[in-house]
Amino acid sequence: PGGVEIGVVDNTGTVNTDATSSVVIAIGNNPGGATLGGATTVTAVNGIASFTNLTLDQAGTGYTLVATSAGLKPDTSDAFNVTP
Repeated sequence: PGGVEIGVVDNTGTVNTDATSSVVIAIGNNPGGATLGGATTVTAVNGIASFTNLTLDQAGTGYTLVATSAGLKPDTSDAFNVTP
Protein backbone atom coordinates (compact mmCIF):
# COMPACT_ATOMS: atom_id res chain seq x y z
CA PRO A 1 0.00 0.00 0.00
CA GLY A 2 1.02 3.56 -0.45
CA GLY A 3 0.13 6.68 -2.28
CA VAL A 4 0.69 8.12 -5.71
CA GLU A 5 2.31 11.53 -6.00
CA ILE A 6 2.29 13.68 -9.13
CA GLY A 7 4.61 16.67 -9.48
CA VAL A 8 3.48 19.73 -11.44
CA VAL A 9 6.64 20.49 -13.41
CA ASP A 10 7.86 23.22 -15.73
CA ASN A 11 9.47 22.71 -19.16
CA THR A 12 12.80 21.80 -17.56
CA GLY A 13 11.28 19.08 -15.36
CA THR A 14 11.56 21.11 -12.15
CA VAL A 15 8.61 20.93 -9.76
CA ASN A 16 6.74 24.25 -9.69
CA THR A 17 6.41 24.68 -5.93
CA ASP A 18 3.90 27.53 -6.44
CA ALA A 19 1.50 25.25 -8.34
CA THR A 20 -1.91 24.65 -6.79
CA SER A 21 -3.46 23.01 -9.85
CA SER A 22 -6.32 20.55 -9.66
CA VAL A 23 -5.01 17.17 -10.87
CA VAL A 24 -7.19 14.27 -12.03
CA ILE A 25 -5.99 10.67 -12.16
CA ALA A 26 -7.62 7.90 -14.20
CA ILE A 27 -6.85 4.41 -15.45
CA GLY A 28 -4.93 4.41 -18.73
CA ASN A 29 -4.26 0.80 -19.72
CA ASN A 30 -6.87 -1.40 -18.01
CA PRO A 31 -6.04 -5.08 -18.64
CA GLY A 32 -8.24 -6.39 -15.81
CA GLY A 33 -11.31 -4.25 -16.46
CA ALA A 34 -10.88 -2.61 -13.04
CA THR A 35 -12.64 0.35 -11.50
CA LEU A 36 -10.48 3.03 -9.89
CA GLY A 37 -11.63 3.94 -6.40
CA GLY A 38 -10.68 6.65 -3.96
CA ALA A 39 -10.28 10.38 -4.46
CA THR A 40 -9.37 10.82 -8.13
CA THR A 41 -9.16 14.64 -8.11
CA VAL A 42 -6.89 16.51 -5.73
CA THR A 43 -5.32 19.95 -5.51
CA ALA A 44 -1.54 20.18 -5.67
CA VAL A 45 0.19 21.54 -2.57
CA ASN A 46 3.62 23.06 -3.19
CA GLY A 47 3.52 21.55 -6.67
CA ILE A 48 2.70 17.98 -5.57
CA ALA A 49 -0.68 16.26 -5.99
CA SER A 50 -0.95 13.40 -3.47
CA PHE A 51 -3.43 10.59 -4.05
CA THR A 52 -3.44 8.61 -0.80
CA ASN A 53 -6.37 6.22 -1.09
CA LEU A 54 -6.52 4.90 -4.67
CA THR A 55 -7.73 1.35 -5.24
CA LEU A 56 -8.20 -1.00 -8.19
CA ASP A 57 -10.77 -3.76 -7.77
CA GLN A 58 -9.41 -6.32 -10.26
CA ALA A 59 -6.09 -8.11 -10.61
CA GLY A 60 -4.19 -7.60 -13.85
CA THR A 61 -0.79 -7.15 -15.48
CA GLY A 62 0.19 -3.90 -17.16
CA TYR A 63 -2.10 -1.26 -15.64
CA THR A 64 -1.19 2.40 -16.11
CA LEU A 65 -2.52 5.61 -14.59
CA VAL A 66 -2.89 8.92 -16.45
CA ALA A 67 -2.69 12.28 -14.68
CA THR A 68 -4.24 15.38 -16.26
CA SER A 69 -4.57 19.02 -15.31
CA ALA A 70 -6.01 21.94 -17.27
CA GLY A 71 -3.39 23.57 -19.45
CA LEU A 72 -0.75 20.91 -18.78
CA LYS A 73 0.45 17.92 -20.77
CA PRO A 74 -1.02 14.60 -19.51
CA ASP A 75 1.43 12.13 -18.01
CA THR A 76 1.20 8.33 -17.94
CA SER A 77 2.71 6.13 -15.24
CA ASP A 78 4.97 3.18 -15.84
CA ALA A 79 3.06 -0.09 -16.11
CA PHE A 80 2.35 -1.94 -12.89
CA ASN A 81 0.61 -5.14 -11.79
CA VAL A 82 -2.18 -5.80 -9.32
CA THR A 83 -2.22 -9.22 -7.68
CA PRO A 84 -4.89 -10.71 -5.41
